[in-house]
Amino acid sequence: MSTNGSVYMFDGMYSNFSKKPQRHSQWLGEKTTLSSLLKDSDSPELPKIYQGLVNDLKSVLEVKVAVEAIEIIHEIESNLNKLHARMDDEHIPRFDDFHKDLSQIFLQKYWEMKRSSEVNQFEDQWLLQAILIAIEEEIYIWQEKIEEE
Repeated sequence: MSTNGSVYMFDGMYSNFSKKPQRHSQWLGEKTTLSSLLKDSDSPELPKIYQGLVNDLKSVLEVKVAVEAIEIIHEIESNLNKLHARMDDEHIPRFDDFHKDLSQIFLQKYWEMKRSSEVNQFEDQWLLQAILIAIEEEIYIWQEKIEEE
């Protein structure tokens, strides 16, 4: 690490960030959401759950305010918990890893902000940026799971 703070604190922190989310041909145009799966089916198939999760996560990428992103994330987590309670399937996604990854990204983004010359950066923006990085990582992970199905 250089003394001027120009090198990132955690090398390779955003490992999947530069990778474009893949689209599996059978899922193109699919607009399933977790809430629609909860309404329409007692026991949805895992690939449908994964696609619903990916679509819900992509909706977070559209927001411009951190508090709105946080509200959507809580709704996604709540829907996943409802699916767990309904189906009791160990393959249904949990957000434990997401929260762990998000905390590392928060630390990284905060460190970058404080070490940069842009100390006056609006805090909501760096918070939103950290959330969006974690969401993109999560989308990448679950799209890989869809590919495996």
